[in-house]
Amino acid sequence: MILRYLYHVILVLFALVSTVTDAKTQLSYPTQDDWMHHTQVISQYWMQPDAYGTPRGRFPTFRCDNGRLPSPEALCQELVDVRAKDKLGRRYTRMQSRQIYTYLALFHITGEPDALSIASAGVQELLKMRLPQGGFALYVDINNKVSEEPASAQDAAYALLGLAMYDYLTRDAAVHHILLQEIDTLFKRYYDPENKALNWWPRSTSSTPQRELVAQLDQLTAYLNLVSLVSTPQENIQLSQYRQWVVDALIDQYVDLEQCRVFGALHDNGTMLSEHEHSDFGHAVKTWWNLLLNRDLLTHEHQQKVQNCLAQTLNQAARELPVTELMSYLPNTKRDKWASAGTQITWKGYHDENYINSWQWVELDQGLIIAKLVGEDSLQASLASTTWQFLDAWVDMVHGGVGLNPHTNKQFDWLNGYHHTEHALFGLLATQRIYAHPVTLYFAFTSEQSDAFFPYLLGGRVVNTTPLTLPNRRGSNVVFDRIHVPKKLAHD
Repeated sequence: MILRYLYHVILVLFALVSTVTDAKTQLSYPTQDDWMHHTQVISQYWMQPDAYGTPRGRFPTFRCDNGRLPSPEALCQELVDVRAKDKLGRRYTRMQSRQIYTYLALFHITGEPDALSIASAGVQELLKMRLPQGGFALYVDINNKVSEEPASAQDAAYALLGLAMYDYLTRDAAVHHILLQEIDTLFKRYYDPENKALNWWPRSTSSTPQRELVAQLDQLTAYLNLVSLVSTPQENIQLSQYRQWVVDALIDQYVDLEQCRVFGALHDNGTMLSEHEHSDFGHAVKTWWNLLLNRDLLTHEHQQKVQNCLAQTLNQAARELPVTELMSYLPNTKRDKWASAGTQITWKGYHDENYINSWQWVELDQGLIIAKLVGEDSLQASLASTTWQFLDAWVDMVHGGVGLNPHTNKQFDWLNGYHHTEHALFGLLATQRIYAHPVTLYFAFTSEQSDAFFPYLLGGRVVNTTPLTLPNRRGSNVVFDRIHVPKKLAHD
């Protein structure tokens, strides 16, 4: 088990731009400049040579918290804590893909050409990890030998994450074609028409299905949401079928819309309890907001219930705590800001304990953004408070990056920069609605059609498009306003 550092923190009564009602200090939601600074601090960990791999783009799965490659003879404690010793030298496909996403998100936010270049090299290395029969290896070892272990449906989904983000930002026809092929292969291999859901393991390897929430949910989060944005109407016929299968599996099997419960697994009664590892608030909120992003596939009644469940789960995940509990996680430069803040409301990750890790936190923040954008106002938590908690307390101001826990456990076989850079992207987009200021994103393709550009998973109006010069290609600097949750995910 990864060491759990109890992380106590903050909150307030909700409004996207709000103040702390019981405190002397007023908090406003981070501005665009704040999010840009935050993104630059994150990037310090990823934009250094040890992160790039040898050759460039062959990303190492494991690095220490200071960004250096690990020494097997004197392994840094943070990798000891996550039991990495026997895995050193392995390159996990899911982490290769997540790191591609990380660089692409950094480019999308900042327009940094080097981030795009590193991601492009990473895509070429990822494609070398494809198997002859389709799909991707779970990992490749230090001798470049492919793992004999099968990939789970979640592993298979996240292998496509980097390709989907690359497709969205570049519109590379060759990558798009490969991505569509691999999606077909994945559903043929994992989708069980009898159970009407994706199995955890390939159907050919197991006679007893292991029924996991993330085998369904992460098909949406990793690639289906994004690839649907950039596919043709003809391609979206099949993609919409896959989305419908996943949405139906979630609605019919993995959630209870009356009690607003999300079940982490369904193999037996024990896995359906709130104590199960995937029944935490992070997975629950992630389920609700992903269903809302796919609301074109929901009935009106289901849309309303999902929206209500998102708000209810966010309220359940909120807890009060004196701000004194926060102080030990803050650098000295941030303490004066919070010293007189009084009692706040913070996130917790679980029903029965206050521990929370960074990916759960960002899913809750992103759920809070989605909830506000769809009109849910009866929320306890305030983005002005929870986002500043994350920006101030979780980020390593010295070495950059964000860990699984505050400042630590940054890069190993189950964590990379994906969640934290997506959080920064969502956070930046939310500023448009909060402050009514246009927001700029960067793309690695050009188009004379303004509707070719979208603000990530959200909707928005293109205000202006200007050329962007990039190495070996032309890109676009695109300004958006009117950010919203689209009624239809696939943009035909």
